[in-house]
Amino acid sequence: MKKTSTTTERKIYDAIINDEFSQRILAICKTAKSTEDIKKDLTRFIEAMPPVRPDVAETVGSRLDKLEEKKALLFKDGKWETSEEAARVLEKYFAL
Repeated sequence: MKKTSTTTERKIYDAIINDEFSQRILAICKTAKSTEDIKKDLTRFIEAMPPVRPDVAETVGSRLDKLEEKKALLFKDGKWETSEEAARVLEKYFAL
């Protein structure tokens, strides 16, 4: 593995290790999804959680921004897609 790829993977890992929502978004986006589709999928995930639930719109927007900054998500043709590095991190450490 190239040094650049390893560094990117480490940044992605550090960004999502304690963030189940970001892990879920990356798993959802293994197949390119629109922001609206991500919100729908994440809403179903959040509805299965205990009574104290985060706001979906705020959760999705802030997570998409953070994941794009870490190069975990790519925005192409109006859809978000998990980067190759992020897909490796999900599979390697989270079995997603």
